Amino acid sequence: MATVDTSIANYGLTADEIFLRAPRLNKDDVGECLTDSNIELIEEFEDAWKQFLISRPGTLPPGQKIKNFKNIQTRLNEIEGKKQNVCMELQRQLDLLASSRGKLEEDFDNQKLDATIQQKDLIRDLERKIDDIAMADKLYSEVLSWEHYFDNLESNTSTVHSDASLSTKTEASQVVKPTNEALYLANVKPSDIVDAARCGNSEARLLRAYRIDNALLKAKAAMMKREADRLEKNIRSDKIISDFLMENDIWGVLASQKK
Repeated sequence: MATVDTSIANYGLTADEIFLRAPRLNKDDVGECLTDSNIELIEEFEDAWKQFLISRPGTLPPGQKIKNFKNIQTRLNEIEGKKQNVCMELQRQLDLLASSRGKLEEDFDNQKLDATIQQKDLIRDLERKIDDIAMADKLYSEVLSWEHYFDNLESNTSTVHSDASLSTKTEASQVVKPTNEALYLANVKPSDIVDAARCGNSEARLLRAYRIDNALLKAKAAMMKREADRLEKNIRSDKIISDFLMENDIWGVLASQKK
């Protein structure tokens, strides 16, 4: 007889199914010489036996090979089930890692964006502070020259005009007079103002003194405004330096180096 196919594809077949799938017996499968009538008889028997098995499934006992096949099939099913479980677990872990990676990348991108925005804000703030310091230096250079000018003007005025000449106790002396600095620049003596008030006339040089006084007052006002702006910027700069020293404990570092 022909060898029964024992491939994995037949592991789930019953004994009847294996028999029904087996090839027919031919004369080469038998060692003895068979006549045509014998072969025909065998084929009729196989056909009848086949019909009998089809109508009565489960008639043939499984046999040891079938039992072995079933055991192997059971083990293969168990291995396949474990394999499927492992694959499912690996896929779940892979999905979890992919999800975690996506979340980490999203968090990193958000943190990077926040850090970039903070860095830009910090750069703008530092640039503004640097501009404030530069503007304070510029304002100081402008104010300093005006301070020297007014100090020198006041010193020269006090030398030329004495306070006694301004203390004439007359009604005319109570009129509005230019400052001593304006009189000095206009080359006008304080007594000339009193005399002009008594006579009721005003000379051109006196009017020039009033104009000079007005210009000096405007210059002092502009200087004071610049000085106020400079002091405000200096205060902000001093606070920045103070905060930096406190945050980095510079005084503690200096104290430790002295020991």
